[in-house]
Amino acid sequence: MRQLSFKRHRFPPDIIRHSIWLYARFTLSFRDVEEMLAERGLDISYETIRRWFLKFGTVIAANLRRTRSRPSDHWHLDEMAIVIRRKRCWLWRGRCHINWAGWKMSSVLGPVYIHRVQSTVATRFIMAA
Repeated sequence: MRQLSFKRHRFPPDIIRHSIWLYARFTLSFRDVEEMLAERGLDISYETIRRWFLKFGTVIAANLRRTRSRPSDHWHLDEMAIVIRRKRCWLWRGRCHINWAGWKMSSVLGPVYIHRVQSTVATRFIMAA
């Protein structure tokens, strides 16, 4: 991870990192980030956030991508019968287990809703996952 120098900036590094993270992660506008920080009592201009993103954004985004967890080879298939508009459907979800910083989590690879069980749909879903 590349070290960033926040010298000669008025705000602490945590606030700069948080504002860049908000803009990059949630596809907000600079004005939306400005409003969110104003709700927390920070008076920061959207132009300041834009300058921070131009200066630090690429490095922080690269660090975030590097630390993001990757899907593993271990996954399983969940099958559940549900009712949608009074019709019985089956929900199939491929779940991938992720071990990230000591926490065990699972993420959904892709849900599929079908109205009747077909072996061709099942094999297509398993091959895609």
